[in-house]
This record gives sequence, structure tokens and C-alpha cells, in this order.
Amino acid sequence: MLMCAAALGDVEMVSQHIGERGQRDKQSQTALILAAWNRRDDVVKFLMAHEDGVSSWTSLIYAAYLGDIDAVKDKIHEKGCKDVIGRTGLMWAAYQGHKGVVEVLLEHEKGIRDNQNHDALYYAFKNRHVEAAKVIMPHEDPADGNGVTELMRAAARGDIDMVRLLIPNQKGGKDKNRRTAFQYALENRHIEIATLLYEHEVPSWTPLMRAAFLGDIETVKQYLSDKDKKNEDGDTAYTFAAKAGQGAILELLDPTDKNGVTALMRAAERGDTEAVRALIPLQKGRKMTRDVTINGWLISHGTALMRAVACRHAKVVRLLVEHEGGMQDNCGYTALMCAAWSGHAECARILAEREKEIKHPCGTTALDIAKNCGRKEIASILSG
Repeated sequence: MLMCAAALGDVEMVSQHIGERGQRDKQSQTALILAAWNRRDDVVKFLMAHEDGVSSWTSLIYAAYLGDIDAVKDKIHEKGCKDVIGRTGLMWAAYQGHKGVVEVLLEHEKGIRDNQNHDALYYAFKNRHVEAAKVIMPHEDPADGNGVTELMRAAARGDIDMVRLLIPNQKGGKDKNRRTAFQYALENRHIEIATLLYEHEVPSWTPLMRAAFLGDIETVKQYLSDKDKKNEDGDTAYTFAAKAGQGAILELLDPTDKNGVTALMRAAERGDTEAVRALIPLQKGRKMTRDVTINGWLISHGTALMRAVACRHAKVVRLLVEHEGGMQDNCGYTALMCAAWSGHAECARILAEREKEIKHPCGTTALDIAKNCGRKEIASILSG
């Protein structure tokens, strides 16, 4: 009851239930901290006499919360101390919007993060204290030497709360490679964050690009004629569909041709891991209906995995081996045999467990091919 009363700001009820002091909730918050979080100053003042110790609230943290600059300066020797949930005086001052206290404490407590990995800038934005945030940003969260902002970093690590807070002030920024926070979110497959950001950072997108990213099949069909159009960064609708994992959209944008060559096969040949990952559930295990020679290796009615090996795309091979490992083309060759012939040890190592025992119709194994071609490293891998 004490915690509820503290959060509600009911001083009388807090007084009645003070016998419950010292208790913590699942997040280790005390009644004092709940009162502070809900900005119940009268309750905070009352509880400081009862829960300062269990809450690890120093005199500096208390003064910072209240915005008492003189007291903060007087207690500056307590700098760097955290309460039980990891918040410092600077964080509480930022949360309260006490710009003057923030200016005093920045030199001493900048860069510190709480138990949830939030810094003072987060708390300034949490309550929309823009002026306090402006003071903090040059010290605690500058864009780095590559122009990467906190919004970009938050988007990359999947911190949607921070992204929401930073959008009004940092949207549209670009790093030295002209990438936006939206692109950071996409590259790290934080689709919910990317969806949140795209309204703010993709003014040059065509209707097809938006539909491809969102997986809107009907709209994609309407605008297919725009599939080769690029935005200001040179990206097409295909690029965004791949980053968003929209495999069905990729099939529409890059349909299977008359020879049975699928979008997955073409992506494997290019080494496009994002597209491969999106297309595997839809197109794994298929074979083309003709022969093709890639880097001197003839593949007869082969798979996407075989094309990836012929092009030495080990990352793609790693993605596909679980789904297509063990398959043979119409001549009886496996992807591992191609790796043995071409001398690509990394691909051979990935494929060995699944394919080293498979024989060509004439009885030849990948190990035989490696020995005949003088591929000593691969022969060693396959002999193990």
C-alpha cells in the first residue's frame, strides 16, 4: 500500500503505511523512487527521512531531483553515486528538467548509464525537457567522427523507446556514408523501429518502395513498372523488401524465369544474404531447368546453393546448407564437389558434414576431386 500511495502522491496515506518502508517491487524500486518517478515532490521530501538508505539516495541525488543548485554544489563530493536502480543525480535532474543542475553535474557524471542502460539524455527526453537535453547532447551524446547520432545508435540496437524520444530532434540526420537512422534499423532487422522511422526519413521513396517495405502485395502489383526506380541513395524497392524480409515481395519483383532460375538463385549468385534469408522459406530446394557455367564449373539443373559455392559466397552457403545441402545436380555433382574443384576451403568446411560421403554416379567423392586437383587444405578437411 505504501508504494501505491507514494506513486499517487498521497502524503497522508504514505504516513499511515510508513511501516512498509524499505520494501522493493520487482524492478527494485522503493516507495521513494516511485514517488520521484511520478514527480510527487511532497512524498519524496517525506520519504527521504525513511527510505534514503534503502534507496541509495544521497544528499546530492536528493538535491539534484529538487533542483537545488547550491545544495548540489555543496554535496559535489558525492558525485557519481547511483541509487538502487542505477540513476545518478544528473539523471534525476535531467528527468526533472533542472537545466542549472544539469550544467553543474555534467562535468562529473556524463556518460554514466543506469541499470537499464539509459543515460541522462534519455531522461531529459523522457519528460520532453528539450532545453536540458540540448545542454547534455554535446557532452554525453555527440555524433561520433562518422556522423553517427544517438538516434542511429538507438535504431541499431533496437531501443524503440529512445527512438521515439529522439525522432523530433534528430530525424533526418545522415552519417558520413549518407545513411539515416531508418537504414540502421533496417540493417539490424528492427522492423518495428524502421516502420516508425520511415515516415520521417524517406521522403524520396516511391509508392512501390513503401509497399515493398511494408509487404503490401496488392500495391506492389499496381506499381511494378517502377521496380527499377531508385531513391536519392540509389536503393530500389527490391533493396527495401530484402532488408525487411519480405520474401513474397521479392518473388514479385524478381520472378522465376523460363529456365527455372529463381530470385533465390540470383540472390545466392550475387551474395545477397538479406534477400537469400527472406527467400529461403519460399524457394529453397528448387532446381533450374537448364545448365549454366559459373567460373568454369558446369552446373546442370542445379540449386541456389551450388550457384553460391561457384561464386564463393561463403555467407550464403552457410544460410543455404541446412536447406539444400546433400542435393546433386543432373550430372550427379554436389556443391561440395564444386568447392573441392575450385579450391574454396571455407565453403568446403561448411559443406563437409552434410556432403562429404556423397558419391558421384561414377563413384567419385569430393575428397577424390580435391586430391586430383591438388587441393591439400580441402583434402585435409574432408579426410577428418
